[in-house]
Amino acid sequence: MIIVPQIAINLIKQREKYRGCAYKLPGEKCWTIGYGTYGTYPSDNSPVCEGQTINEEDAEFQLVCYCRKNCGDCVEEIARAFKSRGQVMTDKQKAALYSLIYNCGAPRWKTSKCRSFLLCGNLDKAMSEWDFWANVDPKLKNGIKKRRNEEIELFFGVKNYWKI
Repeated sequence: MIIVPQIAINLIKQREKYRGCAYKLPGEKCWTIGYGTYGTYPSDNSPVCEGQTINEEDAEFQLVCYCRKNCGDCVEEIARAFKSRGQVMTDKQKAALYSLIYNCGAPRWKTSKCRSFLLCGNLDKAMSEWDFWANVDPKLKNGIKKRRNEEIELFFGVKNYWKI
């Protein structure tokens, strides 16, 4: 079983607003609850429905399940690549990756240049590709850049990659 470091869960919770009641964003097809559980609960694949509520403990459990199910293989792939080069990926580095992959989605991560550069050990290019994941709606840009700054600091040890 994949172990998600608590630092990863805390980092994601810090950025994802907890909502105890199911809500639907404009234009979305499915309901969301907790720390961004969208559509179905990862623990049992049951649907998130209108009117449902969830407490913080259960919301964190769903977050952990989601990270194991959807992000864990991606993070472990990078950890294995590090190990093959005689390096050990720290829990802080794993936390940064969990946060990034949770936010951008595993399908997009799997085709990213950042992933490719991490797999081959080119950390400078990987860090510059982290930038790609900060190009979003201008209304969200400062929040996303703050999140990416935290991830870059945890993964690469570089503080204030972007000036915000």
